[in-house]
Amino acid sequence: MATSLGSTAVVSQGDLGLVQAAARAEVGVSEAWSATLNLPMQWSPSAGLTPWDAVVAGAWRPLDRPDLALELRPGLSLPLGPSGPSAPFVPGATGSFDPWLAASLVGGGDWIGLSQVRARLPVSDGRDGVRQGAWGRLDLGGGRRLGAWVLTLTASGVHRLDDETGGGGFSELAGELGATWAFSERWAATATARTPVWMNTPSRYTVAGGLSVTRVWGKAGESH
Repeated sequence: MATSLGSTAVVSQGDLGLVQAAARAEVGVSEAWSATLNLPMQWSPSAGLTPWDAVVAGAWRPLDRPDLALELRPGLSLPLGPSGPSAPFVPGATGSFDPWLAASLVGGGDWIGLSQVRARLPVSDGRDGVRQGAWGRLDLGGGRRLGAWVLTLTASGVHRLDDETGGGGFSELAGELGATWAFSERWAATATARTPVWMNTPSRYTVAGGLSVTRVWGKAGESH
């Protein structure tokens, strides 16, 4: 059994102007299953530093080979954050307990293909008495392994339906560059840069940068 801890910070520049950071813990319970908890925070000029909606999920890996890995993460978002603006490419705070599902598929050797889908489906009204619209994100791309490094390039699409009042919907298409460096058996760092190509939301940004650091606890070589 092992635990991995990481943090991610997202900085959006332009009309939006906010920072999001998250601490994530994952505990393996078997060869194929683990439990995860994601606890984000957000800072914005208007609201200051506030907690954001957390996600508790189970991770199931029906395929976990060096050349092909499939992971499914059913879960539930926890309404810890207030209603307010967020980066368009991450779920906003809804004020309700919402079903959450993520799935990822990675395959290849030195050259890899990758895909990930994430969805959040509010089924009840939030604290403000409004049920938010469903949110979804699809990432498709590829990458190259270079020793301890993995470089990736993905195309990303995000869409959120209107809430029950008829507002709040948006769509975005963006490109994202990523680099992961495994600098030891237990430590890895990932940096990303995201630029929107097309958006239909008034909350605009020009670039978003992300940084995460992961520490794996347990026996060297464990992946869960």
